[in-house]
Amino acid sequence: MRMMTSNGLDSIPHTLRWSRRQVLNSALAGGLALVARTSRLIGDETLPPPKFLLEWGSHGKEEGEFDACVGIAIGPNEEIYTAEFRNQRVQRFTSEGNFLGTFPVQPHAGGLAVDVEGNVFVAHW
Repeated sequence: MRMMTSNGLDSIPHTLRWSRRQVLNSALAGGLALVARTSRLIGDETLPPPKFLLEWGSHGKEEGEFDACVGIAIGPNEEIYTAEFRNQRVQRFTSEGNFLGTFPVQPHAGGLAVDVEGNVFVAHW
């Protein structure tokens, strides 16, 4: 996971484009963009580059590791939720990247959302 400041040019969330032409889900809150780092980002040269703030996790199946992170959401307490396709789980972290917990989900997670009450919704393929 990488946390970066947004470009600050407008409040419209932008889709991020990756070198393998993958579209990656991102979460925006409080002027910060949270993205999964799976490939080299192709930037728009007309926009100022984001400022790197924080990174955590690595590839794997243990707590705090990721394998095919397909969904990212920020909950009401600024906790960060991630959904993983291959590990079939949702992980929860503090905004500093500290692991808080995990729970299993059905196979083929495809997206993630958290409402204002902290209810977690996982879409499947």
